[in-house]
Amino acid sequence: MKNILLAFLLVAIGVGLGYSLLKPRTILTPPRIVTQYDTVKAIDTAWVTKLKHDTVYQTNIVERVTHAKPETVFVLPQTNGVSAVSVPEKYGDSTLVGGFSISRADSGYAITRWQYQYWTPGPLKSLALTPNGTPAVDFYAPPPTCDTKCKAKWGGMIWLGIELARTLLGHP
Repeated sequence: MKNILLAFLLVAIGVGLGYSLLKPRTILTPPRIVTQYDTVKAIDTAWVTKLKHDTVYQTNIVERVTHAKPETVFVLPQTNGVSAVSVPEKYGDSTLVGGFSISRADSGYAITRWQYQYWTPGPLKSLALTPNGTPAVDFYAPPPTCDTKCKAKWGGMIWLGIELARTLLGHP
């Protein structure tokens, strides 16, 4: 009985393998561009002309150039601005604030770039510019630190947990 079942199983595997290897396959051809010809009759003559349609890829680029006279700024108040703020991920590192100031100097204008560095006690809360252009930076309160009392509390809780586990498990 086992030999008949084994022979049947081998024949079934052989038929399946033979079919998968010898079955007819279709080969996909790559896509092609086909040129079509249309017949157009001319109105004034009896000639028949064939037009050829080519595949043409067109990209319309519209370029608009506007010519204008340069403008002259006669009045510009003193302008202060912030151009970059870098706040570190760790507490205690330096927060950098960079910016610029534009002011009138003699017959023209002067631009001054500046950078301030602050110690970071916590996350950045707000950043504002004072009227004279100095950045006013405010931080949230620093996270609480674990002092000796806190460490003793944690140590006592861990010791109590270990002793409770030893008592429940029956170990002296």
